Amino acid sequence: MSQVSFTRNAIALTALGLVTFGAPAWAADLNAPQPYPPAQPYAGYTQQSPVANWAGAYLGVHAGYSFGSLSNNVPGVGKLSSSINGALIGVYGGVNAVLSGNIIVGAEGDLNLSDQRNTQTDSFGNTYKGTSGWNGSVRGRVGTAIDRYMPFLTAGLAFAENKLTVDGVSDSASQVGLAIGAGLEGYVTDRITLKGELLYEGFGDVSHTVLGQTVKTNISSGIFRIGAAYKF
Repeated sequence: MSQVSFTRNAIALTALGLVTFGAPAWAADLNAPQPYPPAQPYAGYTQQSPVANWAGAYLGVHAGYSFGSLSNNVPGVGKLSSSINGALIGVYGGVNAVLSGNIIVGAEGDLNLSDQRNTQTDSFGNTYKGTSGWNGSVRGRVGTAIDRYMPFLTAGLAFAENKLTVDGVSDSASQVGLAIGAGLEGYVTDRITLKGELLYEGFGDVSHTVLGQTVKTNISSGIFRIGAAYKF
């Protein structure tokens, strides 16, 4: 055998031995558990509240107080002026629609029992008792939704009783006037809203014929009330 052939055979045997004895080690390295990636810092979880859905119908109850003014124009006496205040309680309901963006438009109506009353006395000792036992309104509303809150403006027609009692004799009339106001409404649950609003209700003169004389009476009121409604 030549020297060159011997050298080649020796190199081949050496390479075979390295592969044979080294393969298990390489396989062990490949199958060894890999290290876990480094832990990331916990950023926490923030729960997002659902966006309020202002569209749809609702029905609620409210209570408040009326701060009014009363004037009686009595023939031969002149104008008698005073306040006419009282608590009120009632129901309200309406429907909203969402325009593009966050503009909310709607219509609302309410009907209330009222305890507005006051008594005036003229220079002859006659008493003029003014009362308003009920009132209501039908109004449009427009507001801006800020997620779960909505400031709004409202305007429409107002209705109210105007009753005059002179020395125990009464005459009553129903009046139609103007209602205008503003308020703030917000969701406390997905179905329940709370609101506070301030309204002005103004009416023209109404004539009462009592004890043979015609007395012109005028009542206007500023009303503050709070309410809670269920959205359907």
